[in-house]
Amino acid sequence: MKYLKWIWSHRTKTIGFVSVVLGVLATSTAIPEGWLKWFVLANGLVTAAVGFFNSQRPAPVQEK
Repeated sequence: MKYLKWIWSHRTKTIGFVSVVLGVLATSTAIPEGWLKWFVLANGLVTAAVGFFNSQRPAPVQEK
């Protein structure tokens, strides 16, 4: 549970690193070609969901 909390608190970085790993795997033969499109689709959906969630949160108040 501790790891999920960390992943959620660093969700944008986590999604970025997952995207990089997916890109590396896409250029290799590690993921069968038929599955690759589903991994890319899932990654895009998760990225969009995180972006939507982040934009729904109120912006932090900046002190001067």
